[in-house]
Amino acid sequence: MHRNNTEFLKDKIQTARSASDWRTLISVGGELERLGEYAEAWLALAEGAEIRKGTILPNWAGPNDTCKRLLIRRRIRHLGAELRNARFIGCALRDVDKVTVATEARLIPLLQRSFPAAQFVDAEAASSIDGPGVESSYERLAFHYGANEQAIKNSFTPLIPRCIDQYPCAHWRIPMDMMRQG
Repeated sequence: MHRNNTEFLKDKIQTARSASDWRTLISVGGELERLGEYAEAWLALAEGAEIRKGTILPNWAGPNDTCKRLLIRRRIRHLGAELRNARFIGCALRDVDKVTVATEARLIPLLQRSFPAAQFVDAEAASSIDGPGVESSYERLAFHYGANEQAIKNSFTPLIPRCIDQYPCAHWRIPMDMMRQG
């Protein structure tokens, strides 16, 4: 059943690509992601977003691209998807000299702590960014660095939260058994 459904969805993607149907690409990409067909899912999601939102710069061709500067930005989906796929920023940093991430202002401190070698800017300013030669969505990063379950596991990078002593109101988040210990 899974195999037949996957083949049906892949055929649907081909039809959507031919018609530049971003809604179907995004919808079917999400279904393939849930089925664990990551490479095809990420590519469909990236292509759907590119049709819907367009790009500021040329699309990044992946780790073998000779570009020196890369702009990463969220084009579609939700904050949770951005946080889940932020792990691939670290992968891009290994392959590109300068990585700039355009994100929501509220995420910049978290992502800066987690990926200090990258530059972060408010997403609202992304269209005026100087320098990067190519761009990528998180889905396109995932296509290049998370094409299967093992690659996704290997790419795991924890996001580094603010220390509790820097954020005194966070004490309510400490599990009760930790509070009892010390």
